[in-house]
Amino acid sequence: MLPVGVSKAFTEGGLTVDVSTIPTSRLGRDNRGLFVQKPGIFNDIPNQVDAAANPNEFIDFDFGSELVQSISVVFSRVGFNDDFSFSVDGNVILPDTDILGVGNNRVFSFDSSVPLGSVLRFRASNFNDDFTISKLTVYAVQQVPTPAAVLPVISGLFAAAGRRKDEESEEA
Repeated sequence: MLPVGVSKAFTEGGLTVDVSTIPTSRLGRDNRGLFVQKPGIFNDIPNQVDAAANPNEFIDFDFGSELVQSISVVFSRVGFNDDFSFSVDGNVILPDTDILGVGNNRVFSFDSSVPLGSVLRFRASNFNDDFTISKLTVYAVQQVPTPAAVLPVISGLFAAAGRRKDEESEEA
């Protein structure tokens, strides 16, 4: 178990992710996945992301400067009618989304409309929702130059083309 407020970094396939939870709780990991360790009176509640213990419980996956496309997430310790909320870079994309089935290894696949981002958040949506996160699959997206970075290159091309045209005019 990690100390309160401490995150854990994982590296897989050259991609590093920093995983954290609410600052007043501990991030934990067991054979069923990542969870939030409950402080004080909630010690008897199973280790999960659990809105009954704290309505603001979440787990963040921070990929730093890398942009990622969310492919799928695998939940465990899923009970009847458990929901999750999913955010990308602070924007709620999937509010109150049902985790289908009961038990472990419940796969949720994202469709291609989910935006790219660098911080993915999974939160237990309602009082009766709880789960662990066993696996997260993402695709690292190659960074495309921003328009501001492209503009000097384009204007440089125009300047070079203008000089070439001036040289042709002088020769004629």
